[in-house]
Amino acid sequence: ILLFVIISLILSSGSLLFKKVIHDSEDRLARSITNVLSLSISRISFSGKYHAQIFTEQLLRREQDLLYVIIVDNNGEPIAKSVDETINENISFDDLQSFLLKKVSDSDYYTRYRKCCNDLYIKEMIMPYRGSFDRSITGVIAVGISTGAVERELFKNNLILLLLGVSVSFVGMIFIFIISNKISFPVRQLALIFQGILSHAPMSIIVRDKKGKILEASTDFRDRFFLDSDSRKNDNIKNLFAIKDLRKIESIDEEVLLEKQIVKREISIDGKRGKDYFTTLTFSIEDVEAKSSEEILCTMALNVNDERATKDELERKTAEARKASEAKGNFLATMSHEIRTPLTSIIGFLSLLRESELSDDQKNYAATALNSSESLLAIINDILDYSKIESQELSLEMISFSLKDVISEISDAFTFQAKEKNLSIETVIDEGLHFRVKGDQVRFRQILVNLVGNAIKFTEHGGIKIVITKVDDHNNLQWVRFEVRDTGIGLKPSHLEVIFDRFSQADSSIGRKFGGTGLGLSICKQLVHLMDGKIWAESVYGEGANFIFTLPFEKVEEDLNADNVAQVSEEPESYIGKKVLIADDEESNRKLMELFLSKLNLNIDFAENGQDALNMVNENSYDMVFMDVQMPEMDGIQALKHIRKNELDNNLPRLPIYAFTANVFKEQLDRYSDEGFDGHFTKPFKKKELIEFVKEKLK
Repeated sequence: ILLFVIISLILSSGSLLFKKVIHDSEDRLARSITNVLSLSISRISFSGKYHAQIFTEQLLRREQDLLYVIIVDNNGEPIAKSVDETINENISFDDLQSFLLKKVSDSDYYTRYRKCCNDLYIKEMIMPYRGSFDRSITGVIAVGISTGAVERELFKNNLILLLLGVSVSFVGMIFIFIISNKISFPVRQLALIFQGILSHAPMSIIVRDKKGKILEASTDFRDRFFLDSDSRKNDNIKNLFAIKDLRKIESIDEEVLLEKQIVKREISIDGKRGKDYFTTLTFSIEDVEAKSSEEILCTMALNVNDERATKDELERKTAEARKASEAKGNFLATMSHEIRTPLTSIIGFLSLLRESELSDDQKNYAATALNSSESLLAIINDILDYSKIESQELSLEMISFSLKDVISEISDAFTFQAKEKNLSIETVIDEGLHFRVKGDQVRFRQILVNLVGNAIKFTEHGGIKIVITKVDDHNNLQWVRFEVRDTGIGLKPSHLEVIFDRFSQADSSIGRKFGGTGLGLSICKQLVHLMDGKIWAESVYGEGANFIFTLPFEKVEEDLNADNVAQVSEEPESYIGKKVLIADDEESNRKLMELFLSKLNLNIDFAENGQDALNMVNENSYDMVFMDVQMPEMDGIQALKHIRKNELDNNLPRLPIYAFTANVFKEQLDRYSDEGFDGHFTKPFKKKELIEFVKEKLK
């Protein structure tokens, strides 16, 4: 109860605190009385001199060997003064302020002997008192004790001293209790509040010293950690916690005592209910009453088991989602590879068939089959592209290209398809444009191809118009507006709001009639945004639609010799004598590549597996190698490693080897580069793409 009263009084009234300051062991009685005075006086609220004066007078009347008690502030002004009448006229206290400034300020106390009337010697002990907040000395207290009394008390029993100390402490406690009832916020109310907090706080609170002795603990802490069988062990945290948990607590305590700051941690502790997770706040309080200024540690720990369970569940769900995403990626990669592999032969041989001498009906059959195959490939590409965009794996490749050339190629590519439906296709290009620009040609072409393809798909009568205009031209950057107009079925206003959403089509009947995944426009939107552009649609239902997007392009100087260089590179004679190795376990792929490359007059060798490819590289000299990644006996990666090791061991020049693969995911292609491939060429492919790739690498 006394502890609560003292703490509450300190917090409420900001009373001035003293340290117990008697180090001289020569005089037990003097030390005992001084301790009692220091303890009692330090509890007084000096908000009024009246109470201090009453207190000193009561002490003087009670202790017959106590000759005077003087309390002065740091200006030398007395706060309280009680002097025994036998010496009142014969002793002066004018020098107390000088002792305050010269002596006491450098020490906790000062002791001197003074001679008074009738050869009376007085042992005087001068002690400072300090402010509650800044700890600066704000005054002194001087206590005078008859040395004759001290000599008598040397022979008294220690028990008498103990009883005297207890009695005076009890009187002081009663006096403090009386005063506390008169101040604005009574001590007992603060004590009740403190007890209420400890009893009802929804957290564990523990106050302890540096040795782990428990001074106070909340009900929540007691319920969680106190031992029921032996209450004597509940007085120290070392008896309550396992060694591993004690180390956590001691580590936090060391940091608090070193840094003198509040330390927040999240820790797990084993208690009576099992493992609990807590968010803890630990801080220290200096015990200014203690002789050695011992610090007290306080920890408030909030149980976060529910939050931890939620966090664990979230992490588990995240891991499951990541695992599902990886499984989806692996499935898409596998299905892509398995579908692309046969499509390579189907599309390749159908394109060769169209170039051969066929009747009109046969050409139509071949064209229909080729269009269907390319539609299937487009669907696969849409799914893979959206997967890349969704996982943020798609990156732009900035190269120099001609806008005019790309637009002309797209227009020419769709001319045949438009004629099959008796549709016209027209291109209008703003001649004020700077045509050679820097950007991602492949993705730009993909956007425009998708929009033109959709326009032809959804238009039964009329035609398609592609309009390109310059919107803005600032410094080295120009904004270009692209429009794809059709005279097809058009879109309802409600459809314009969702047409760019994934897996979305204006009407479910559209998917049944025209096909598609509903991903094309969503991919276009994502690509346009990735290129810092905008895309939208305008339409009058039943009259057609206009899909518009704008893109910024960096202007590049025109290369007037580009076309001439390209024309020279078309000459097949420049590749005579070049030797190429194609390693692929699919005979149809080997045959297709041989036919596609026949006009380049290359010397081509073939290998059916990685082991054969390795042997042929060791026995022959090649200018480039197409290495299928997935082959029997030895796959392409293993064969590549053997070739690279042989080059390193024998100081041979590096042979250009390109991964020939139906895998198109970024992480797979990055892996091939890391393994040592010089690049990749993906399946399926068109004749023109293969020829251009070979020419570029053989330059």
